[in-house]
Amino acid sequence: MTLTYLELDLDVFAGPFDLLLTLILREEVDLMEVDLADVVITYIDHLERRGDLDLEAATEFLVLIAALLELKSRLMLPGEEEEEIDLDPGEAAEELLVRLLDAHRYRAVAQHLSRTLEAESGHRFRSAPLPPWLRRASLPDAIAVYDPRALAAALASFLWAAPARAEEFQLGDLVISQAWSRATPGGAKIGAGYLTIENNGTAADRLMGGSGDVAAKIEVHEMAMSNGVMTMRPLDKGLAIEPGKTVKLAPGGYHLMLIDLKNPLKQGDKVPLMLEFEKAGNVKISLEVMGVGAQGPAGADNSDGQTHVKKRSGAKM
Repeated sequence: MTLTYLELDLDVFAGPFDLLLTLILREEVDLMEVDLADVVITYIDHLERRGDLDLEAATEFLVLIAALLELKSRLMLPGEEEEEIDLDPGEAAEELLVRLLDAHRYRAVAQHLSRTLEAESGHRFRSAPLPPWLRRASLPDAIAVYDPRALAAALASFLWAAPARAEEFQLGDLVISQAWSRATPGGAKIGAGYLTIENNGTAADRLMGGSGDVAAKIEVHEMAMSNGVMTMRPLDKGLAIEPGKTVKLAPGGYHLMLIDLKNPLKQGDKVPLMLEFEKAGNVKISLEVMGVGAQGPAGADNSDGQTHVKKRSGAKM
């Protein structure tokens, strides 16, 4: 093939493995034709030539090659385990992208901690005892430096400050609260939304999905462990919200999948969207965008679990 017949649509890639992943996800390269063993051997030769080990780059390579191996094995070995596989190739590619986004979040947190440590490299606590002339101070000198009124005012403002309460949205007997999301890196096309739904009524309902300007599609997905492998699948029939129960959409479980993001999610933003319920109808909410490594909204109880039974007055448990 000559350059005359080669069409190029260049994006910005973090490296050759990012380019390989993009080509596979776009189905421009058949994963069955990619010799992953040669990729591993070539990378090992590259490390030997360099003579040193970049832990960050090596970690990214291990995450990518492990995900590609798992995806390729599913394509090559559909035999007896075919019925146990919940993901088609498109969903498997989506799961792979979610895992890489999680790895990106962890790397971002590690870089933040590294920068913080470097910024504080010149500041260390004393390990030796103070000299005698610093161990004692006169009362006027101490009051001049440590004003007890300033300390009292600071403590009072801390004790009197009411904790921030997450915004709530109501639709009939349904109460939606703690709606949040994580910031996404530039160029990411997939995000996730999390929230809590409380059903105070006597009839069940279902969360079918959502819509909004933030993404082309908003679907309800579930992540779960199956035979030691984390799987993700869309809930085509929606997520059941039983009467008297609270359902929590949280990382590692039920969540809203924001597909084909129009713009990156930035920390501090509030993303408006519409939730669609089978019986109650639609309700407008907003997702509070937290940091890339956040485990829950600000001031919320980030306990594990998805569905919790709520006692109602007059009901027998």
